[in-house]
Amino acid sequence: VEERRREREESARIPQDRVTVSGVPTTRYRGSISESGAVWQQQVVQHFQSAWIKSTPPCPTVRAVFAVTNRTLQSQCDAYKSTLNGSYQGVEKHFHGTTLACDILSTGRLCGNSQCGICGISDNGLDSKFIKTNIKYQRFGNGFYLAPHSSKCHDYAHTTNGYRAMLLCDVLPGKKFTAHTSVNGPPAGYDSVEGVVDDSTELNYPEILLTRADAIMPRFIIVY
Repeated sequence: VEERRREREESARIPQDRVTVSGVPTTRYRGSISESGAVWQQQVVQHFQSAWIKSTPPCPTVRAVFAVTNRTLQSQCDAYKSTLNGSYQGVEKHFHGTTLACDILSTGRLCGNSQCGICGISDNGLDSKFIKTNIKYQRFGNGFYLAPHSSKCHDYAHTTNGYRAMLLCDVLPGKKFTAHTSVNGPPAGYDSVEGVVDDSTELNYPEILLTRADAIMPRFIIVY
């Protein structure tokens, strides 16, 4: 009884909307953020720094790390994971650079600005209608691009407030198609495209393409 009471109180504190899905009223839990604990912050900062492999610009100082909580996105991600079956290859960590259009350091919360990719993705997940917003050319076809290196994603982390941010996400790549040259999305039987770097590739740094938003769960906002 006490545990159920705490769960009800916790749910009441999480922003939520009543929406209709397939004609059925349901609850969509909105995203929220909080400053990550010391241990998590240290791990995320270390990951950000070790994944910064470009010498120019040098790795910047991390100003804050916010942990993202979003029960709706987590539920969607879990549901997608259950469909992968034999193609489930575990969870990978990837960065995603996008626009920060609010003063998140001052407010400490997600904004409602439709131009703020950081807050929009944390609240609603990635959205196909924003594909090609930051960059028109997509080497491996239409979809959501992430990368294992923070320095690569920095090129897409735009800002209006003098500091930038990027997302560190959990990714369910499923069965990956390894690409050395341009392709038009994952071939039949594959769930994602992994662009690799070798003597025959067109890439300078690796990246991954996913076509499903529910394969991506934003975990942390790194402000720098």
